[in-house]
Amino acid sequence: MPGGWYSLPLEARDAVYRRQACETAALRRFIYGLLNLRSAGSVLEPGCGTGLVLEEVSMLTGAVLTGMDRDAEALSIARSRTARLHALECDIETAALPRSGIVLLSHVLLELGKPADFLRRIRGCLGAGGRLAVLGEYDWDSAECPGDPGLLSKARRSMADDGLDLSIAGMLPGLLERSGLRVIHSGSTVSALPFDAGFLSGLPGVLDDGEAAPACPLHLPVKWAVCAR
Repeated sequence: MPGGWYSLPLEARDAVYRRQACETAALRRFIYGLLNLRSAGSVLEPGCGTGLVLEEVSMLTGAVLTGMDRDAEALSIARSRTARLHALECDIETAALPRSGIVLLSHVLLELGKPADFLRRIRGCLGAGGRLAVLGEYDWDSAECPGDPGLLSKARRSMADDGLDLSIAGMLPGLLERSGLRVIHSGSTVSALPFDAGFLSGLPGVLDDGEAAPACPLHLPVKWAVCAR
């Protein structure tokens, strides 16, 4: 996240990333089946964090793997997870994107100041026959927490105050197409796990000191898409 999230210790952030990866593992496996990973020459993940996705992908392809992130600490974990990873510390919104056969995005677009511009740059870096796979974006605008709607409202408000665009997932196909990308597959699934206490601890003003996160389910849609140039 642009602000408060990155004030958490790396270990705490990685624990949330790992839980999130488990939560959406089945969706990613399905999307990988839509990509020609085995014959890909290069795979790029802007905003790769601690490298959980690229670690997974490294077992499915012999392609050159490149991860980009502004968080040097997170990249150190990514390197330890994938020995052949080319890790680039940079701001993905301004850095040059290497030419790639496949580009993967996982829960990144809501953090960007100009997502349409970023997606146009991704289109420009895709090689012939290349693919962009948006592996998941949480649709917070459509989320429901029947057991504690007030908690969801506070979480939304905190994320919005932190600079996140909570509407991005709901307009994903249109955003991709306006950026010059051709959507060839897209869809939505729903996570129904309880709020992640570690995630909530990174949202200022949501939980009081020492307050435990409630165990009520959070119904959180996850939007995804696969695109071509």
